[in-house]
Amino acid sequence: MLQAEFLAIAIILVYVGAVMVLFLFVVMMLDINIDRVREGFWNYLPLGALLGILMVIEMGMVLGSKYLQVPATDVMTAGGVSNTKSIGALMFSDYVYPFELASIVLLVGMIAAIVLTYRGPKKTKYTNPNQQVFVKAKDRVRVLQMPVEKD
Repeated sequence: MLQAEFLAIAIILVYVGAVMVLFLFVVMMLDINIDRVREGFWNYLPLGALLGILMVIEMGMVLGSKYLQVPATDVMTAGGVSNTKSIGALMFSDYVYPFELASIVLLVGMIAAIVLTYRGPKKTKYTNPNQQVFVKAKDRVRVLQMPVEKD
């Protein structure tokens, strides 16, 4: 309706592609240890509730403001400028606050996915290069003299 074909296909690709990948490969295939997750729930509840309330207030401010009103003039096709360029100009001028708010929401989602999949430091063997440099041959190799057996 606003003659923003690029925006329509970009939204479809981003949301269908990215959200499906997020759900399929991160959330649905997790082996979550529920007991470990529940251990610190009450410790982090005040911080989580504060951040949740803050995000609800910000979303309310955006939804209740002038940002969602359709402009009276057709800005997308004015002056022979392509709709992609117009979308970019509007996104980083008039709609910069909702754009940054959406980026913060996506960042929180990415951080949550990382936290859910993090299993702690790996307990693998590794070599210390500092110790390797100072090793002497006599510390590594031991030559044994064995008697020769005769049949």
